[in-house]
Amino acid sequence: MKLEPSRIADDPIKDLSPFQRKCYYAAVTVAFVSIFAWFVKILFL
Repeated sequence: MKLEPSRIADDPIKDLSPFQRKCYYAAVTVAFVSIFAWFVKILFL
């Protein structure tokens, strides 16, 4: 029995509508900014 190598999935972001793509990038940006703010708060306060 031969196992096929798993294919790398296509980019799921390109399947989204333009509005969903903007929401996705906004959510990722907000997440990174909030983690950065949390890190600065822990470090300096």
